[in-house]
Amino acid sequence: MPHQALARRLFDFYFYLVVVAGSLVIYEAVTNFNLDHLAVLLLWVAFAIPIEMNPVLLNTKDQITLSFSINLAMVIIYGFEFAIIVSLIANVVTDAWGRRGWQKLLFNACQYAITIFLTGEVFYYFKKSAEIFLLPDDLPALILASFTYVTVNVSLVSVIVSLSLQKPLTYVIFCDIGMKVLYFTTLAPISMLMVILYSVQPWGMLLLIPPLATAHLSYKSYFQLSRETRQTLEVISEIIDLRDVYTAQHSRRVAEYARMIAEEMNLPPEEVEQIYTAGMVHDLGKISVRDNVLLKPDVLTDEEYNVMKQHSKSGYEILKNLDMYKKGAMFVLMHHERVDGRGYPLGLRCSEIPLGARIMAVADSYDAMTTDRPYRKAMDSTKAMQILRENAGTQFDPSVVEAFYRIINKIQNNEFMKGGYSGC
Repeated sequence: MPHQALARRLFDFYFYLVVVAGSLVIYEAVTNFNLDHLAVLLLWVAFAIPIEMNPVLLNTKDQITLSFSINLAMVIIYGFEFAIIVSLIANVVTDAWGRRGWQKLLFNACQYAITIFLTGEVFYYFKKSAEIFLLPDDLPALILASFTYVTVNVSLVSVIVSLSLQKPLTYVIFCDIGMKVLYFTTLAPISMLMVILYSVQPWGMLLLIPPLATAHLSYKSYFQLSRETRQTLEVISEIIDLRDVYTAQHSRRVAEYARMIAEEMNLPPEEVEQIYTAGMVHDLGKISVRDNVLLKPDVLTDEEYNVMKQHSKSGYEILKNLDMYKKGAMFVLMHHERVDGRGYPLGLRCSEIPLGARIMAVADSYDAMTTDRPYRKAMDSTKAMQILRENAGTQFDPSVVEAFYRIINKIQNNEFMKGGYSGC
């Protein structure tokens, strides 16, 4: 069976498995719902909808919302049936309003139902007191329920994203994992306070809206600033590329090659992202190179070559003061180093050169060889790959070259495919 057809069948099997399981849970919740809670349910729905409509977009295009905090609180106060119905209505309204398509609407509703059901089962299994919530007796139950919610939710969504985008499951799960854990860890105590305030005075829960909003806006602002900074640097880098018609889109191609190599070498998602971003801006320092050198339609003289070599330092100087790009700035500085120590600007050898810089060196050289230049025509992929392999161990890291060789073979054999699902 062709790889693409098999991937599609696995996707469909998992999708309908979650939908069937989630539908059964939703049916159970609806049939057991206490109609006396209808007015209260509508109030929680009104609270949940704006939360679902304002997600925090992560660097890896995934998203998280404050729904964890209110779903957990509803499970403890009213039971999982109540929480599932509120979540169902909020997700249907949000996905329909955002026109995300029937697949996302159905999957999101069902995966949340499964998550909330299992969370409720865990909480009430370990709950000790007869009260709604009592400290310290019920604290272990809350901790285990929180862990269950996060684990089930992240797992269910990660599998569908992995199948749709044809990326390793571990890669998808660990994308932005540090920020996700911090976000959920921040929200769990707020859920506990929400329950405690409710047991004293239901309207007292309104006091938690400001801290919830503050936590949400802080995370949202951080990721928005990160994206906007990267987009600004990318625009500047593209402007530099456009100074020379022969290298237009060079940075974007290098970044994409570097990303594929990093993923082929099974690097952590955060490092893949850093390498990709560094690839986008690796020639940023060329902004300081004068036109008669940068645009010279001939081979450079030794003096001109020495001027050109300063661009990696210049790029580093621009990037080093941006906290979120300090590691990437080192990749930019060292992407012309060689494993035999004959590179520039520092003359580093082997493992002295960060792996990200060694990856960028291969990606940059391949794209340079396969692009037309004023003084030579582009090589074909086979010839360029041959040169990379011949220079493995002297100019390039052999493990990086071999990873790229596998990628080129996959591309030529048409094994890469585009996913049809962008996650939930």
